[in-house]
Amino acid sequence: MIRFENTARALYATPWAVLPEIYQQMHDLFQHHFRAEKIEVMGQTVEVKLPQEYAVENGVAIIQINGVLGHRMGSFEKACMGGCDYLDIAAAFDKANSDPSVSAILMHVSSPGGVVTGIPETAAKIKASEKPVVAFTDDLAASAGYYLASSTSAVYATQSARIGSIGTIMSWLDVSKAYEAQGVKREVVSSGKYKAMMTPGIPITDEQRVHLQDTVDMLADEFKGHVRAMRGAVDDDYMEGQLVWGKEAKAAGLIDEIGLFQDALTEAQELAETKE
Repeated sequence: MIRFENTARALYATPWAVLPEIYQQMHDLFQHHFRAEKIEVMGQTVEVKLPQEYAVENGVAIIQINGVLGHRMGSFEKACMGGCDYLDIAAAFDKANSDPSVSAILMHVSSPGGVVTGIPETAAKIKASEKPVVAFTDDLAASAGYYLASSTSAVYATQSARIGSIGTIMSWLDVSKAYEAQGVKREVVSSGKYKAMMTPGIPITDEQRVHLQDTVDMLADEFKGHVRAMRGAVDDDYMEGQLVWGKEAKAAGLIDEIGLFQDALTEAQELAETKE
């Protein structure tokens, strides 16, 4: 009865580690499709550049991590959202670690975050890199984007970059009143009090709401634990979902240095020389 039901479940019944405004943009895009509103397409072919198509500069592989982060994204999703797949990031690290021309890796991050599924596995891949890894952002390293950046040996950012948004978010649409207005009543027969949770047209119960909040809190605690493990004693006040500018991020311990791309590149080269 509801259009795009699988897409709706992925968007509204899945935890995300992403900026709320980006989540809102995805919601708005979905609603455009849902209401069959016209979306203008420029008629040009969109090329998707994968992270494993990295450049090498002075022995440093520069892996680009741009856009919304996802797990098993199709080429259409990557093109439309400018997205980046966790599996592509992992493939880029595998390639760089086996590349004899590469002695270190620089992650150039510009991301508002993305889905939770795939984050810890990708972070573990970064941490396990055989070659030194440095992260740099001159734009945005937020939520899942920061989770990955914080998995490196050093994090550099420009003064005007935004960093943080540590936490998780989940949202859903209660369309039961809209169904009712259309003369539609949806009924579901399921086993267990959570099995049919967040089915479109069925309001969630108080018990289900508590369960969802517990899930979001658990994932947020794992995120915070990762940051503390990688970055040391970061104050809880900086892990309430907010973004901070470069200087404040350094003072809070979220990054190591304020600097430009070349500074981060030099750091990666020096780490490689030290390892040798």
